Amino acid sequence: YSGAVGLSALGANTTASYITAIGNDSLKANTTGAQNTALGSGTLETNTTGGGNVAIGNAALYTNNASNSVAVGKSALEANTTAAGSTAVGAFAADANTTGSEIVAVGISSLSANTTGIRNVAVGKESLMANTTAQDNTALGASALQDNVSGSYNTAVGNYSLTNNTDAIVHNILPGET
Repeated sequence: YSGAVGLSALGANTTASYITAIGNDSLKANTTGAQNTALGSGTLETNTTGGGNVAIGNAALYTNNASNSVAVGKSALEANTTAAGSTAVGAFAADANTTGSEIVAVGISSLSANTTGIRNVAVGKESLMANTTAQDNTALGASALQDNVSGSYNTAVGNYSLTNNTDAIVHNILPGET
């Protein structure tokens, strides 16, 4: 019970079912990854066994081989390989993420440099944009924790809050604080 529309879409599928692949090269390498939905050119293109994924937008979840992730937007979670249970909404949201699991990135370029950082939440354009390896951060607002690279356990609420923080650990700022 699968369907594909587009050049090489679902081209290598063997036993996986309940799949929808629309767009050139969408789910191109998939063999046994079931219950995937891919809409857009190159979505979930190199996925072979990961299941339960949703990718909408050109190159969303492009290199993915994990399960239960959602990517909506051009290049959202594009480099994701084995990180499961992540959500990215917005162009280039978490696009460099490879193994950082259980992350949430909502907004253009939010968590865009994240590679291995886990359990980070970034909501707002360019929030946690420079984060690469830090974990357990929460950034709510445009450019919140934007320059954070390796500082973990931070909470920033409000546009531009903790924008210049790069590596501080356990730093919190709420609206109205400086």
